[in-house]
Formats: sequence, structure tokens, C-alpha cells
Amino acid sequence: MLHSANRPARFLSIPTSFRSHPFSAGFRDAHRTVYIPAAALAFRRSLSNASVWANGPSLENAAEDLPNRLLRAALPYVPTHGFSSATILAGAANEPELGRLSITDWTLAGLFPSTTKAANLTQLVDHTRPPRRTEPIGPAQALAKRWIQEGNSRMKAAVKSENLLFKNHGLVGVRRAFEIRLAYNRTIPPDFLLKVCVCALALVVTPKDPFFGVPLPVELPHILPYGSHALDVATDALAGLCDYSKSREWMLRRIRLAGVYSAIELTSIAADLHPDLISSQIQNLLNASEAVATHTANTVEFINYVNRSQRSIIRSFGLI
Repeated sequence: MLHSANRPARFLSIPTSFRSHPFSAGFRDAHRTVYIPAAALAFRRSLSNASVWANGPSLENAAEDLPNRLLRAALPYVPTHGFSSATILAGAANEPELGRLSITDWTLAGLFPSTTKAANLTQLVDHTRPPRRTEPIGPAQALAKRWIQEGNSRMKAAVKSENLLFKNHGLVGVRRAFEIRLAYNRTIPPDFLLKVCVCALALVVTPKDPFFGVPLPVELPHILPYGSHALDVATDALAGLCDYSKSREWMLRRIRLAGVYSAIELTSIAADLHPDLISSQIQNLLNASEAVATHTANTVEFINYVNRSQRSIIRSFGLI
């Protein structure tokens, strides 16, 4: 049984040999006093008594894989439950092996730690609704990141399965990649799409800088932290098209494609657009992005244009 949420955290001296454990990352000395949440300690003890792991992988491997298994099991419930601890618990309850572990909110707080709490996540979309409760933001944030990564992975796999290559298909291949990625967003019911997608973006796009420290060939204007998510989509789209170049031209193209994707995604979230119209808008923006590809200054000008469009749309969501 898990310990009470009021139980104080413990301090342990852990040997270097335990470096590989997910709750003991960062040890540099043979023995070092480290802080480990009581929830994580209690949950590890529960794993040692769980018969589900008796004939499976080692305890350490099971503990390392558990967060991924929980997030994967929760993905089918995102369209109806959004991003919260309750969504992860719903997924776990429908996985027999996970269900036998008696996972609770307190367990999730230990597995997905965070230093802050968020008001009920509907507040991120509807500021007029009073929060019913607060909860650690870690589980919701981890699930939002996993949901976004799943969309990128599916896009990349689908493009490869269609044998599209950037060197052969160019912008047509990019357009197809973006169509697939936006279709993933539409797995969310239309009346729930705005709330879910805006919550996801609000949860995950909060890096210290817009590009997560990626060295870029040009000083860019600040285009909102949202740019980092769009850059990930652009990078995975190009990877799916087997374009792995690290040249200056590739970096600039990646920036322009991120601008195109961000503008289209925000527009499609804000309005229920027909797929054919979305496809046409993608192609128009891709053509415009290539038209300014002759000079670095033109790329910056294009991003500034996208930035203004982004801000107008995001302001309409009430996030800025």
C-alpha cells in the first residue's frame, strides 16, 4: 500500500552502482545524499511485491519502463479525458498488469515529478471557470508531450511508408507530411479539439528559449515558445522524407517549415476547416516560404510575418 501524501520525503545515501535507476540520476560520487520523493520510494516497494513482475523483466528495468507504459496506455483516452492524472489512471485501469499495481495520483506525482501545481487544466482554456482543485502538473505535462510525440512519430512513419523523399518530391512531400500530422490532431472530437490542443501546447511549449538551445545559423526574432514544437514537427517531417542534412540551407528551410506548420496548425485548431482547404493553405504557405529562400533576411521577414499571425490566433485563445 502506498504511503500517505503527508509522509515526509526520505534522504538516502545510494551507491554509484545504482546510477541507472530512473530515480537516482545524476550521482557523481561513490556515496551522495540525494532527495527522492517519498511517493517514488513507496511505489518502488510496491513493485517489489507485485506478482505481475515475477516472470518478467528485472525490477530495475520494470521501474524504468513503467512511466512509458503508463503514458502509452493513456493515449487512447486523451480524446475524451484530455491531459490529467485521471487520464493516466484510466489507461492504467484498463491494462491488466498496470491495474494490479494499484496506481494512484500520489504514485503519478512521484513518477512524473514537478515543482509546481496547476489549477484544474480547464483554466488554461477557459479563464472564467473557477478551479475545482489543483494537481501536480508533472503527469499532465508528461502525457501532453507523449501525445505530441506520438503524432510526430506517426507522421514520420506514414511518410516513409509512402516512399516519399524530399530530393524527389520536394514540397509535395512536406505538404503530405503536414497533412498527416494535422489529421492526427483531428482524432480529437471537433467540439473538444480546441480545449485539448491548446492545453497540450500550453503544457509543453515552455522552454527557456524558443528553440531549446539548438544552434541556428541566424539570429531570429522571438516567435513564442510555440516555435519549438513546430520545429520538432518540421524536423521529423524532413527525417521522414530522408533529408538529414545539417547544412545552413537545411537549417533555414527547417525554420521556414516550422513557421508554415505553426500557422496552419493554429488556424486548423481555431476553425473547423475541410481537409482540402487545409491542404491548399499548406501548399500556398510552402510556396511562399520557398519564394523567400534566397536570402537569410527574407527568412527572418517570413518568420516575422508568421509570428504576427500566430500572436493574433493565440490571443484569440486567451493565452496571451
